[in-house]
Amino acid sequence: MLALFHTTFNVLGVVLMWPLADGLTRWLLQRFRAREEDEAQPRYLDDNVLAVPALALDALEREVARFGQLCVRIAGAVLTGAAPVALVGDRSAMTRLDAAVESFAERLSRLALSKVASERLAELLRIHRYYKTCADQAQTAAPLQAPVDPALATHQQTFVAALQQLFTQQDTESVANGDAPVVDVVPMELAYQNLKAAVLVSAAAGALPLSQMETALGQYSALRRAAQQAAKAREHLHHHHAA
Repeated sequence: MLALFHTTFNVLGVVLMWPLADGLTRWLLQRFRAREEDEAQPRYLDDNVLAVPALALDALEREVARFGQLCVRIAGAVLTGAAPVALVGDRSAMTRLDAAVESFAERLSRLALSKVASERLAELLRIHRYYKTCADQAQTAAPLQAPVDPALATHQQTFVAALQQLFTQQDTESVANGDAPVVDVVPMELAYQNLKAAVLVSAAAGALPLSQMETALGQYSALRRAAQQAAKAREHLHHHHAA
């Protein structure tokens, strides 16, 4: 009797919920989104602020800074060895947010902007492009693997550590507060040159096949450019905000 009661109770529950399942699923999906879906949505861009260019530019600056955080996170993931498939979610969110930023900027550019406002818009678009190039370049270096040659692996670790230091500095809160230091790319550049020389030495000694040498040099060059673009974006965003 107890088993029959539980069976009947469970069947009754299924029968009652069956007609409500589709509606309940749609209701829940509207309220819970994947992290990538949420990050792809602009947080500051609102067509209502287009009526006041100064407010629209402030909103665009905040969204560009947020876009930069996403781009730098993609670059940081590459440094930890992330494979291209692991970057799909963040890349998709970045692409959609990029389109939203450009669409807003285009509508803003159609307004009768003052010379100062127009120059500010151009600077924000420049910063936006720096961040986008940073992510694009970093993604071409994925997946980044540790070399078999111990000496070469040590140089790569030094280079990666210098890159991580630069990417860690991409803290938009400190930029917004006006206390962001000038980004020092010298340690990264020095580590890159040492790593590049080590790759050539390893290849010449036969420890690294020439095909792997070309691949490694291409990855390191892409990561170097990604860091340079991130540094430019941060400095321009800081100087732009301070001005």
